[in-house]
Amino acid sequence: MFTWPSPAFNGNLGACHALELPFVFNTLSNPSFQKLVGTSPDLNTISYKLMDAWIAFAHSGNPNHEGIPQWPSYNIEKRSTMLMNKEFKVVEKLLDAERAAWNENI
Repeated sequence: MFTWPSPAFNGNLGACHALELPFVFNTLSNPSFQKLVGTSPDLNTISYKLMDAWIAFAHSGNPNHEGIPQWPSYNIEKRSTMLMNKEFKVVEKLLDAERAAWNENI
């Protein structure tokens, strides 16, 4: 889950839809994206970690690489999710109360 918040509109967009794409494709310096991604010194570090995860996954089916914590396979019990921001970290049962509420209404 890409959680890095856009600085655009005084940060009101948060980690909006498709914000990760300039990071994944290393197009952060493209003038079209600069207002959306800003100029944080962390941008390139985040971008390289994301690109390496995508490359590792495309090559082996596993996104793990030296630049990020161990990314476990997903299972229904733990629901491990990688949060991607300045820090990359794995959390378990993310938004579990919200998921349970949706399940109750089905």
